Amino acid sequence: MRCAPVMSVILWLSALCHAQAPTFGDYPVRLAFRGAATPLNYEHSGQCGTPNNNGAVQAPNFADHYVVVQCFCYADHISSIALFITNAVNGRVYKAPFTVIGSGGLGDGLSWLRASRAIHVVGSFKVGEPSVDRWYTWNGRMLELKYEHRIPVPDWRYKYLGK
Repeated sequence: MRCAPVMSVILWLSALCHAQAPTFGDYPVRLAFRGAATPLNYEHSGQCGTPNNNGAVQAPNFADHYVVVQCFCYADHISSIALFITNAVNGRVYKAPFTVIGSGGLGDGLSWLRASRAIHVVGSFKVGEPSVDRWYTWNGRMLELKYEHRIPVPDWRYKYLGK
């Protein structure tokens, strides 16, 4: 019966290592922005090109006074989505440090709220790699990774892919 204490310690340690995923409510912001937003300007957005709403005035949709815009890219039969975060007060544009690969459609696996500084991303960042559940928080200049959990791939997927 010596195994019981050892097993309980192992189970306790594994529960500690697998932290619970955050929520949008864990990173709230006070909604204070009331002014007119600056027109979006994505002249130097990089290889994904320019989002469709370049030059538009869009209401803030993230962390009180920021606008998150998605840019859909398609190259070599691979689709991906890049994110840009714009400060609606001064127009400064920030590019997210990731591109989500193989999204089924614009917006799949990406979510954010105006009343939170968290962005939730579910997807793969590299072709051929499994999806990962990630939570980032915005600090006013960049996104910081707060949580990451690999999503197990079901056995049937490996059979379908011939692996």
